[in-house]
Amino acid sequence: MDRHDECFQDYKNNGTAGEVTASRAELGAAKPPPPPPPYTQVQSQPYPPLAHDKPSTPSAVPFEPQQAPASSRTLHVYYDGSNWGNGRILDTDKTIPLWLFRIHTKKPHLTISTAVPPSPVLTTAVFHNFSWRIDLVIRGTPVTLSSRGAFKRGHAYQSPSLDGATLTWKSQNLFTDLVCVDEKEATLAKFHLNCWSLSKCGRLELLRSNVTCGYLTEEIVVTGMAMGEHEQQLRAKGFVDNAAGG
Repeated sequence: MDRHDECFQDYKNNGTAGEVTASRAELGAAKPPPPPPPYTQVQSQPYPPLAHDKPSTPSAVPFEPQQAPASSRTLHVYYDGSNWGNGRILDTDKTIPLWLFRIHTKKPHLTISTAVPPSPVLTTAVFHNFSWRIDLVIRGTPVTLSSRGAFKRGHAYQSPSLDGATLTWKSQNLFTDLVCVDEKEATLAKFHLNCWSLSKCGRLELLRSNVTCGYLTEEIVVTGMAMGEHEQQLRAKGFVDNAAGG
């Protein structure tokens, strides 16, 4: 006999409506939960996608700011096989591409794009036949690499990422590393150009934690690539004299 029948039996035996009311109140408090919805209703509700249901991540990754910047970082610059004018910039592991670069005979002479499809162009660079100036556009912002003048090798520019602070790429001669320094002559990066290899253009070392990730890194990479191409052109032409003002 269930609880409801017991209450009804009490009513028949004792005739006490109050007890029946109290018993029914207790029965209401112990009312079981409603039954689950029909099977078809449950199945019609979409499931949230699982991690492995999402499209696979491409091998190329955008260069995003890291949670904990490293104290230094080395990037590797390679040409694409026999196509000398095209290449890619790889991360420290020499596997993950971060940027792609293209060298053109017409303006813009150098383009750098993200390695993640559809690979939009981030930077363009234009070199001049009668001037040592290099004109870049980095993410829509014009940046000019200006010669340091006679008897001083290298170029300087005002960094958009550092509120216009002057950064300088320089070298002792055509066959030494390019070095990027700030206004206090602190070394931020070094570009080791490989003039004897047909496959590897060089190695770019980022030497400060504030330049190993983020937009400043991208800025140093693209200005370094422009300076590297400028130096390669000078080597190809056999120029060994100091850069003139421009």
